Amino acid sequence: MTVIEAFVFNVRVELTKKGWTQIKLAEESGINYHSLNGILRGHNGPSLYTAYAISEALDVSLDELTEGVDE
Repeated sequence: MTVIEAFVFNVRVELTKKGWTQIKLAEESGINYHSLNGILRGHNGPSLYTAYAISEALDVSLDELTEGVDE
């Protein structure tokens, strides 16, 4: 898995665990919903700032959100 694929997969896992929608994550992270949706659909890669905002909102580390990357 690439870094982006792992990030998207792990964010979706965390959303499911929390019972959150993309809209809730957008609100909690301060990221525009349409930007977030583009990231989670794999159309855009997140900036470092955006990835960090997502990790903070989900209360997980960036390391956890990038687990599963092929070496």
